[in-house]
Amino acid sequence: MSGRKQQEPEESEVLPIGELVGCRVRVTLQDRTIEAEVFAVDAGTHMVVLQQRLPDARKRNIFTVRDSFIKNIEYLGREPRTDVRKPLPTIAFDKLVQRENAALARIGVGVSSTAQSLFDAISKTYPCK
Repeated sequence: MSGRKQQEPEESEVLPIGELVGCRVRVTLQDRTIEAEVFAVDAGTHMVVLQQRLPDARKRNIFTVRDSFIKNIEYLGREPRTDVRKPLPTIAFDKLVQRENAALARIGVGVSSTAQSLFDAISKTYPCK
């Protein structure tokens, strides 16, 4: 990745939809208008995925739209990304080993996979040992 800043498109400049990934846009469809971020574009299937942020920061609306249904796209700018460089959480291997051991302890000895599946399904509803 280069250190230079990506230039903002001119207002009159026409860009291919693929160049707008990560940008805020106003998309006019045949029956409505959506303000969202272009999340992904698949040229092979001619689909565009739009992500609309909701007031609750953890929720989003996702729209999958065929590009032929798009009448107009208006560039609104690029959103500052604050979540891109967050470090991944550390993995607690001791907890993973505990979960694995607990799962292995639930497996019956000398039973078929069908019988084990049946036991697992019943044990979700009724206490079983």
